Amino acid sequence: MLLQKKKGKPYSHRPQIKLVPTVFQQLRVRWREQVIAQKKHPASSAGFNLLVLVMILMNTVVIGIEVDLQRSRDLEARSYWFAIEALFALFFGVECLMRVHQLGVDYFLDAWNVYDYTLVTLSVADVVVSITVPGSGGLGIAKMLRICRLLRIYRSVKGLKALAGLWVITQGFLDSLLAVVWISFALFLFLFMFAVIVTTMVGQDLDIRREWSGADLYVGGLWKSMLTILQVFTIDSIASTLAQPLMEISPITVAMLVVSIVFLNFGCINILVAVMVEHIVNIAAETRVNFAKVLAKVESKVFAAMLEELTEYCDDGEGGGELTYKDFKKVIRTKTMVEKMKLLNFCFDEMELLFELMDADGSGSISPKEFVSGLRKMKGPALGSDVVRLIGLAQKQSGRALVFNRRLLVLNEKADEIQERLNFIGQHCAEELIERSHSEVRQEKALVESAQRQLVIIDCDQKRRTTYPGLLPEEPKKPLRLAPWEQPKPRRGSMEVAQPLETVDEAGELPAEPGEAAEQKASREPT
Repeated sequence: MLLQKKKGKPYSHRPQIKLVPTVFQQLRVRWREQVIAQKKHPASSAGFNLLVLVMILMNTVVIGIEVDLQRSRDLEARSYWFAIEALFALFFGVECLMRVHQLGVDYFLDAWNVYDYTLVTLSVADVVVSITVPGSGGLGIAKMLRICRLLRIYRSVKGLKALAGLWVITQGFLDSLLAVVWISFALFLFLFMFAVIVTTMVGQDLDIRREWSGADLYVGGLWKSMLTILQVFTIDSIASTLAQPLMEISPITVAMLVVSIVFLNFGCINILVAVMVEHIVNIAAETRVNFAKVLAKVESKVFAAMLEELTEYCDDGEGGGELTYKDFKKVIRTKTMVEKMKLLNFCFDEMELLFELMDADGSGSISPKEFVSGLRKMKGPALGSDVVRLIGLAQKQSGRALVFNRRLLVLNEKADEIQERLNFIGQHCAEELIERSHSEVRQEKALVESAQRQLVIIDCDQKRRTTYPGLLPEEPKKPLRLAPWEQPKPRRGSMEVAQPLETVDEAGELPAEPGEAAEQKASREPT
């Protein structure tokens, strides 16, 4: 057979066998109405299944007490136990009928249902035989197999979370039954091989048979030797029964027994335990994976319902398809939204914090789709791509922070320089202000002194005029000074231009108009 290599998968040394469903399985069509009817059937209720579990445990206890106390097969002597057995058989028979009514033909397609149906049939047959055949005591095989109903507990605890560990161990044991069969076959081969060796070395040696009285009992034949090797394999008092007598007669046989212990006890048993443990670990891992898948489906449905509810709320509101923070705080406190948050293990603080984180632009509103997408990322495990993206964003922000820090350092240096210049300018301004204040003080002092001197001069002048009135000086005549409008105009045709009289008054100013001159003269005369 040519083995083709699939993409991404190595070559397989064994051809992969795909089980094709039979025609009967393909024709099994289950309509939606049938599925709903089966779920609503009384046999699917948790109370009924719990009652069945309690009855199985009670039946097991009754069987144990009956076996311990009953000593007769006569129906009259065991009438009480027979009545109890008949009641249990009636209950389990009614249970089977209810299961058949619930599942129909599908009931007989489940191995556990067939197993239960067989046990119920044997129980009913035991009751019928006990009544019809006096002194028979019923079917012996039915009495022995009734205790096997206890295995139904495995099926009952499958869905119970408190007994999940028991279900995993039982399922691991059942899955490893094939490995147990092959290991038992290998164990039988080892037993047969060592039994042949022991029979040849010890059982057929006449000297050993004469010296050891237990030779015929332990190694007198092949089957006796196999039983002896099995006893060695279980390490059942081999020191006193086998090892010590053989040590004096045939030490090599003792060495061979030690080798058989190593092969059988340490080898086969450990392999069997390893296989069972491997199956149990695989079942536990598969259970976790299945639980995660179911949980993911439930969360997906909850997220879809949440998105639909938020979208309807936004469409009914005035946000134009956007969810504002005020509306968000209202909608997350509704009854339906609180139930969804409990299923997703979210609280109000986390939801409000997520809203603030997703509102990057600070507009105070986000879309429902964007919010639900953020919830999905928060709920799910962190993927490698998310971690890489987060590291990239952190590195970018770190680079931006470094650049911003450098810019701040440069701005800080420039601010220090500006501060130094401002300090220098402020110092000089303060010095100038001090000098100006000093100069103003000196100026005020000089003005005060000049005013005092002027007063002294005026006082002296008044005293002089009062004491010596004849000594007043005559005012000198001022030269005639014509105003520009009083100056003569030159004649036409003459080459000479009349030059204005450049006369100025005592103050060195141009003469004023007649009215102004009189006023100035009056103001200058002393009173």
